[in-house]
Amino acid sequence: MRTSLFVAAALAGGLFALPATAQFGGSVNRKAPKVEQSITFGDAALKLTYRSFSWAEGRFMDALMADDERGAASRERVNKRAEGNPMGGLETTAAFQMGGKTVPAGKYNLFFQIDEDRKWHLVAAGNGSDARVDWALPSKDSPLPSPRLVCALRAGVADGTGVLNIAFGSTVCRIELSPGSGDQSGTR
Repeated sequence: MRTSLFVAAALAGGLFALPATAQFGGSVNRKAPKVEQSITFGDAALKLTYRSFSWAEGRFMDALMADDERGAASRERVNKRAEGNPMGGLETTAAFQMGGKTVPAGKYNLFFQIDEDRKWHLVAAGNGSDARVDWALPSKDSPLPSPRLVCALRAGVADGTGVLNIAFGSTVCRIELSPGSGDQSGTR
């Protein structure tokens, strides 16, 4: 199974940018709704929880993506804080293939980080373990705006498959998933 990632130009402008103190912190997000979803394939279940946060007017996003020392310092600060203050969690009862990578059974914190090339990553880090899965999120345009972070689990086209859609601003990400630990999916 292949993973399709459609990430719009808004990602470059800060799709998954973090408020100054945390992924879902800041005054605009103090009352951000918590969303919980799950998908089950026989005995294999995947549960997703996250805060549906927003970034007021995008000023912080622009600062994060700046190609200067100040932007680099902001990204470093945000990346350091992200893991300790995640935007959500992922729990699996069995191994899953997601975006061409195996996610072992367990509980994970979910957060976004930005690499040196100003590319966004979704990271699942073991909650109390060394397990860590990192998905690079390449940018592509999407016409559907979303003022808040939206993560949606749904059934895939084929039996035994699913999709995790991630949207914010004019950005959409699609990560196909299935239970198992084989190389069943990829990215494009």
